[in-house]
Amino acid sequence: MDKDSVLIHILKSKGTPTLLGGDLPFRVINDNKYISPLSAEGEVREENLPTVDQAIHTALSGENKTVILIGSEGSGKTTTVEKLVVDWAKGVHLQNFEYVFHFRFKDLNAHEDALSLETLIQRCHQYFPPRSMHLVVQKPEDVLFVFDGLNECKYSLDPSVLTLCSDPTQAVSVDCLVASLLHGSLLKGAAVVLATRPTANLKFLSGSQVKVLGFLKPQRKAFVNRFFTDAAAANKVLMHMERTLGFYDVSTSPRFCWTVCSVYKPLIDSGGKLPETLSQLFVDILVGLIQTLSVSQAEGTELVLALGKMASHCSVEQHLSCTKAQMYSFGFQQFLTSVDTFLRVDGEMESDTSVLSFHTQLIQEFILALSFFLDKTTYTSAEKMLKKHEDGTKFLDVFLSGLSEPTQRRPLENFLGEFNPDRVKDFKQWFKSSSEEALQGYNADKHYGCFRLLHQAQNESLVKEIINSSARIGLSYGSLTLQDCVPWSYVVTCLAGTKLLNLYNAKNLTEEMAEVLAPAMSLSLKIV
Repeated sequence: MDKDSVLIHILKSKGTPTLLGGDLPFRVINDNKYISPLSAEGEVREENLPTVDQAIHTALSGENKTVILIGSEGSGKTTTVEKLVVDWAKGVHLQNFEYVFHFRFKDLNAHEDALSLETLIQRCHQYFPPRSMHLVVQKPEDVLFVFDGLNECKYSLDPSVLTLCSDPTQAVSVDCLVASLLHGSLLKGAAVVLATRPTANLKFLSGSQVKVLGFLKPQRKAFVNRFFTDAAAANKVLMHMERTLGFYDVSTSPRFCWTVCSVYKPLIDSGGKLPETLSQLFVDILVGLIQTLSVSQAEGTELVLALGKMASHCSVEQHLSCTKAQMYSFGFQQFLTSVDTFLRVDGEMESDTSVLSFHTQLIQEFILALSFFLDKTTYTSAEKMLKKHEDGTKFLDVFLSGLSEPTQRRPLENFLGEFNPDRVKDFKQWFKSSSEEALQGYNADKHYGCFRLLHQAQNESLVKEIINSSARIGLSYGSLTLQDCVPWSYVVTCLAGTKLLNLYNAKNLTEEMAEVLAPAMSLSLKIV
């Protein structure tokens, strides 16, 4: 197999990086900026976790020749599998394989006709000579198939509803062909590396499952130091990112780290103020994206409202993507040429078969919150809106809290116009009443939820207004997580201390959590 052709194929330019979509895998690899994400099998422990690269090589050296990488969006799966192919082509790793074939499910979905394995390889790897196909068939143990994006697969891989094939020359549907490879009836003995987000098709597959955890603190530090050439700037960015964002699960995403650094860089260069909250970060992101479009205030608002309708649809219906016809129904007619600034587009935009999706769940929820405050056409209460989307969102109330504060939303209002004052007022009333009710109860999780919204609002007077004498903040918070510690410490600091900081039965209190809680502890009269 011509490895130089493989390198050209996998490292060729595939578009340009976007603020939300992250850097492109081929750029990361070409620029020597690749940092392998961490992985885990079974129970996750941070000590001595192997990298995903190490986990793949270990698994492929065993008897089970199918390795399944499972990770959330932006966790580094695509870059990892492309780096795997590049290293093989450069003679660095996996030299026991003579042939490596890399496929993306979003490309496989486009093949609607019946075709044989030989035809599929020829279509997707035109550099592979047909005369070598018999060698692949004769020694399948020399072959490695790399599949990326199983979660984008449009068909079921359930072997009970498919007639699997074993003949590489037999023309069958793509779903049958892929299922036959993954279940071992076709080219039995060939190795497979499969990357995916959690998806229903996983229950039909066997193999070594590797959890892709992404970046922990050491990897984030290495990433930031490669992104910023100035050591002082890199240190400032790292400290700020860890303090304001490092406690969120999303901070383990290499894509998110790239987005954060891309937002921070012009601010660092100009001496600007770095965002203090997740909401402020996404305000800066959206302002930057709107500026690139050079649209009027009315057009910008109309675009955000259309994006909001799409975000609502995806959240309520639990859909990851939308068709072009659906986009028209949301009001995107005049924005389709520029929509790739905000969305991921699979397929040619001119084609009716193209599908569009948000790059991340976070931006989808931020857009949903923003559109709620911008919409002046109808009245919908914040409580009703949150209830409608509760099953498909995680940070919606967090973003609503941040955007309800004038200082945080002002940069967006400069481009999109004033928020609907009635909806802002309604959210604040709901926030106050629901928080007071929660804090008078004994449910610690509801307390944590209130603290998270207060932390996002960054309004000290609001903290003092809501945490009144009837709030039962002396109950045990032994179930605190790191994500709860940061807002709780913020609240106690705003209150200038508390009579009792109750951490009774806190079995999972880590050194990092204790460091976060240190300011609150120093201000508390008694600690249990």
